[in-house]
Formats: sequence, C-alpha cells, structure tokens
Amino acid sequence: MLDGVARTGQLPTDRADALIKEVCSILCKTLIQLKRFRSIVGRLQHAARILPAARVFFTPLYNALKGLLPESIGLSCHGEVCHALLDVVNVLRDLASRPTHVKELVQQLLNYTGYCNESAFGAGGGWFGANIALPPSVWRVQWPPNITSDVILDSNPKGRLTNSDLEMAVVVLQEAVLEAQLGTTIAGTQAAIGSDNNPIVAWLTRMASHSGLPILFRLLRGLTMRQRIKRSAATAVFHVAGLQNVLADVASRPVTGVASHFHLFKRDPNAMCPQSFLTHFNALYPLP
Repeated sequence: MLDGVARTGQLPTDRADALIKEVCSILCKTLIQLKRFRSIVGRLQHAARILPAARVFFTPLYNALKGLLPESIGLSCHGEVCHALLDVVNVLRDLASRPTHVKELVQQLLNYTGYCNESAFGAGGGWFGANIALPPSVWRVQWPPNITSDVILDSNPKGRLTNSDLEMAVVVLQEAVLEAQLGTTIAGTQAAIGSDNNPIVAWLTRMASHSGLPILFRLLRGLTMRQRIKRSAATAVFHVAGLQNVLADVASRPVTGVASHFHLFKRDPNAMCPQSFLTHFNALYPLP
C-alpha cells in the first residue's frame, strides 16, 4: 500500500498473514519439495521489496538453491535455512506493522561520514558531520581474549573468525557509536562509512555475502535490523586506501604509554584511560 502524501509504503496485513501462515506450515516439516520452496522464496522476496536491505535475510535461501539441486530441501531446526525463514517472518510482521518511509529505502544527501578499522589488538574509528553538524568523535575498543584466540591464522588454522568477520564487526560497532551519539534523531539520516577492506565494501553495497561462513551473514543481519529499528537510511560504504585511513588505524591499535581503553565486555574503571588516548590523539591530529 503506497501513500504518496506521506511518502510511505506498507505491506498489507492480510498478505503478510497469509505468507507467515504458509512459512509456519513449511517449518513444521523436515523436507520441502523444491518446486514449493522456489515458489515461497519468490513470494517472500517480492513481499520484502519494500525493504531493499531485506535481501540479506535471503542469503541462506539462495545458497540452498545453488549447485546440483535435489528434489527436496532439508529443513533442520538448527539449520541456516530454517533460521532464515524465521527471520523473514519477523521482517514481514514488521513491514505490516508500520509504514516504511521513503528515506529508509533510498540513499539521501550525506549527513554524517566516518572511518573505521580493525587490528589484532582491537577496533576503532571516528565520526564527523557532513550536512548536519556533529562534534568530531573517536572511539576504540580492545578485542576480548576469546575473540583474538579464535581468529584464523597460520598459527591457529582451526579458528572460526576471519579477518572479514572482524571488519564487519567493526562496521556494526561504528554504526552503534553513531546511534549512541544521535539517539532518536538518527531516523531518516544518511551516513557513510569508509573502510579499507574491499570485500566488506562489496558485501555491504549488495547487502549479501558470498562467504560460506555464517558469522558474516549474522553480522549483516544485525546491521540490517538496527537500521530498520532506528529508521535510518541504508548506510553507504566506500573504499578508502589503508594509507589514508590513518585516524581509524591509530584508534584501533595499542598506543605506547597509553593504557587500553575500557574492555568491550568488562567495564572495569581501572582499565579506563580515554583521556590519555585523547591527549595523544589530539596531539597527532589537532582539530581546526
């Protein structure tokens, strides 16, 4: 349903209910015929067109349709296909519960711009105002030990986390920092994030990942849901050369003589040293 005066679109409730009912009937099965699976995926995709970023939820469904197709698709209750269908059900409920403004669907004039980066030590980045004034800010956080010990390296081939997983996590944190600064005023605004990781820029532009690992997909899914809840425009992502991503690079690494900033999951006052870092950072990059 389109409202040209309010510039909104909304999924009709009866249509959402019908699709949700069919998905629930499918989830009661352990197998679904390929023809029926293709049909429901197509109908769900069409219903979710009102939210372009919803394509991220369909990644496991598309992966199930790749390669040498069997006559039926398995629906394990712990599988990615089952979880993806449940996610789409929640998206449909949300699309039917309130109108979606056009500012949530297309990119707007740039309001805020930022840069982010990750290292083996942690993550960091900064935000600046563009067409809307915003006090320049910098943030940094050290990775928890269970994260650093699970990164795939030559010395740790059995790890679960790739460099791209960490880069995507940094983008989610970068968005969370802007959200904390703006609060409810983030609705309808347009932000752009610079990253020196080419795959992440490509995946965020398409809002879809070709990676077979589920972690990257889940981070994309989380980023999409935050955007939907906060009603902001889809974040624009652009590539910035590593040598030019200096501010975020410094923020993501340990600094000699400066204690680590507060731990992401352990807000221990004894570990906090934001003022020392700001003094060092402002000495290197003074504001105009």
